[in-house]
Amino acid sequence: GMFAKVAAVRIILYQELHFFTTLTGRAVGYAFFGSLMLANSRSWLGAAVGAYLLFVAVAMIFVGVRSSAKLNSLGEGMSESEVIAKFDAHDTDHDGKLARAELTNLCAELGTTLSARELEAALHLLDADQSGTVDKTEFLAWWSGKSWQRSLLSRPGASLPVSAADDVIQMT
Repeated sequence: GMFAKVAAVRIILYQELHFFTTLTGRAVGYAFFGSLMLANSRSWLGAAVGAYLLFVAVAMIFVGVRSSAKLNSLGEGMSESEVIAKFDAHDTDHDGKLARAELTNLCAELGTTLSARELEAALHLLDADQSGTVDKTEFLAWWSGKSWQRSLLSRPGASLPVSAADDVIQMT
């Protein structure tokens, strides 16, 4: 019925506009609007806002690159079973998800200390469904290099079967 149509539209919008849910996507948006404001500014306030948006874009890209580099160093040389064991050991409330503090502790044990901004960027990178936590499926999809989109859209409870998830991914 109606809920199925709303869910289908939501998935399509998420797929089409997902770029802007990422740190890099938002940085590109800030850079675009900042450069427009700076170029078309007729006052000092418009120029200042445009320059500020450009500064924010550069800062977001810098933090995103640093956090991605730190995350990529996690678990080097570890098997999937070792990664799962580490994930489970840091999932202190045993809900199958890592909250902010649990992710911080996991990264620290694996030799990577993240600043508050880098942690925020890491959460945006790892948290494919934007739930505020990183579940085991998301973490393993990221760690193994598999498509986060396929793992998210085809997981139990998702509104699309695996074949439809593959079709959605190929359309993007």
